[in-house]
Amino acid sequence: MRRYIDLGIDSRNMLPEDLKSMINIACSMNFSALGVKLDFKTKEQDLKLLKQLSREYGIDLAARIDLAPRSRTRLLRDLRESQKTFEVTAVHTKSGGLAKTAIRDDRVDLISISSKDSGAAFSPSIARLVASTGKAVEFELSSLILSKGQERIDLLSWMRRCAKLAKIFHVNVVISSGAADKYLLRSPMDQASIAHLIGMNLPTALDSLSNIPQSILERNRARLDPRQISSGVRIKEGKDDACSPR
Repeated sequence: MRRYIDLGIDSRNMLPEDLKSMINIACSMNFSALGVKLDFKTKEQDLKLLKQLSREYGIDLAARIDLAPRSRTRLLRDLRESQKTFEVTAVHTKSGGLAKTAIRDDRVDLISISSKDSGAAFSPSIARLVASTGKAVEFELSSLILSKGQERIDLLSWMRRCAKLAKIFHVNVVISSGAADKYLLRSPMDQASIAHLIGMNLPTALDSLSNIPQSILERNRARLDPRQISSGVRIKEGKDDACSPR
């Protein structure tokens, strides 16, 4: 049985009551986990709220940070400051060079495509690099839902192009709502149907809402585990202090 996950809930301009309402709706839509975008400046109080709401609603809530750097220096600084706090890290950029830097960095999980500008950075060379590292490209559907007229046509065309590249190069894809309010939430099947519009088949779309985001959460939670001292090596529990491979 699939465990559906929406990694793109945007809480950065929400009141706690609004976030509670969204979580309640997401639970009724059969989501098992949500990635919640947080503001770095208010991370401490936001993290406490996520823990509280996770217990209250019985849903897995993962802290997510979205970065939109304009330079390599800023990207690396932001990653250094956030690496021990957030369970999901996404990068938005229209620069192919910055996209390559982000993809090569183990602290980055997603290259997010939510606009024509960010889609323009997803070239064949970028797609090949993403595939080689096991990272994922994310399609946020809220921008498509909110767009109208020619803007929607252009964005749909860019997303179709990016989805085609992802298929050609066997890139992992994550589909998320990108919802900043409850009216932009969509059920797993609704999101999969929208993914079909950009050229994804149903099994691939459902994987992008379940297996792939689940693997991201599992990998990063293992990385954040204080018992893990390097990739694949954890402190062995017991009387001795030896390390054992996972």
